Amino acid sequence: MITPDDIARILFFEDLPWDDLKVVASYMTMRNHAKGEVIFYEGDSGNGLCFVVEGSVNIGKEAGDGTIKTVSIITQHGIFGEMALIDGSRRSATAVSRAEATIATLSKEGFEKLIDDHPKLAIWITRKIARVISLRLRKTSADFVDIMPG
Repeated sequence: MITPDDIARILFFEDLPWDDLKVVASYMTMRNHAKGEVIFYEGDSGNGLCFVVEGSVNIGKEAGDGTIKTVSIITQHGIFGEMALIDGSRRSATAVSRAEATIATLSKEGFEKLIDDHPKLAIWITRKIARVISLRLRKTSADFVDIMPG
């Protein structure tokens, strides 16, 4: 079972009051993953947003030759899988623990229940997710322009 203390350590929730942390924790689950364990595969159904409580996670895409190429490393306090919570699409990448990792998850079903039960809190989470996606898009755009010809 996840506690408010567990999620209070995640930077995503740093601005959230204690009473709200208790509410959010009640909608989440937590699981330990061994080094090299696949958390989800590219193409799996997108069923939730993941938070790295401890450890780190490789995010990889399948290349044309069938190998998985790391596109991002999510470290402690980071989040991944956020697009699944927003659009419900299949996973766009594979997530693998780099070392033993503790991952907290807000499932799609849990988030939908949170929307019904605590809409203001769900809006707060959605806004935070939008900021994460926006920052990642800005970084990707900056990286992409550096490799574009002329």
